[in-house]
Amino acid sequence: MKDDIVQEIIKEQDIVQEIIKEQDWRGLNNTQFARLIGIDPSAWCRIKKGQRRPTLDFLKAVIQKLPHLQLVIFNYMAKGK
Repeated sequence: MKDDIVQEIIKEQDIVQEIIKEQDWRGLNNTQFARLIGIDPSAWCRIKKGQRRPTLDFLKAVIQKLPHLQLVIFNYMAKGK
């Protein structure tokens, strides 16, 4: 059970890191990036810090605005989110 939780946290960190790479590539600060994908900037900051888990709504927002990340997100979800 504990190992499952640890693995899930690692998967979440992996997907968040992929999204952060996109933010960095675009040269956007947290507020600009959050507005791009249509979420509250403070929510994005909490997700980045690991204080909040990426929700399905968050992942949908990312896919809608950044469709090229769709495969990465689908792979994350298929592995047992």
